[in-house]
Amino acid sequence: MRIYYVTPEMPLAGEGELLSSMIEEGVECVHLRHPLCSCGDIERILKEIPHNLRNKVSLHDFHHLAIDYGCGVHLNGRHPYAPDGYRGRVSRSCHSLEEIINSNVDYCFISPVFDSISKSGYKAGKFDMDLLKELLCKNNIVALGGISPDKFAALKSLGFSSVALSGYLTGEGNPTEIIKRLQICFNS
Repeated sequence: MRIYYVTPEMPLAGEGELLSSMIEEGVECVHLRHPLCSCGDIERILKEIPHNLRNKVSLHDFHHLAIDYGCGVHLNGRHPYAPDGYRGRVSRSCHSLEEIINSNVDYCFISPVFDSISKSGYKAGKFDMDLLKELLCKNNIVALGGISPDKFAALKSLGFSSVALSGYLTGEGNPTEIIKRLQICFNS
C-alpha cells in the first residue's frame, strides 16, 4: 500500500521535523491540511522541511506557496482551482464517484470509505462498488476516512493500492508513537 498522510486541523509540536521523518520513512505524500492556520504558520512548517523533501508535500490552503516551495496542491471546497501558471502535482478531495469521473488531476481522495477516526459523526459513504472497482482500474484513487492497518486487506480486495491516513496515525500527537504507527502500516 502506498501511504499518504493528512495532517490534523492544528499543527503538532515540531511538525516540520515529524513530517520530514514520515517522508523519509516512505510516505508517498504529506498533505498539509491546517484550515485554522495562517499563511505564516504554513510557511514556517515548510521552512522546517528540507528542500529535497518538499516535493512530497501538498498544500490544502495557501496554494500560492506551492510555487515558491516546490509543493503539490490539493483542491477542495475552499480552494477548487490551482493557482494560475501552476504546473506541479494536483490532487482533489472527492466525496462521490461522479466527482472522480469529472476530475482531471493526478490523484483523488475518495472519502469517507469507513467511519472517520478524526471527524466525529463523519460516516462511511455508500459507493456503487462495481463502479468504484471500474474507476480504480483507470484512476489513481486514494482511500480516505477511517483507515487503519486492519482495513488494508479489505481495501486491497476492492482494488485500492493507496490509502490516506490521519486520525489513526496522529492519535495523541506523540511523534514517536506516530512513527511507530507508520511503521506498523508499512509492515501490514
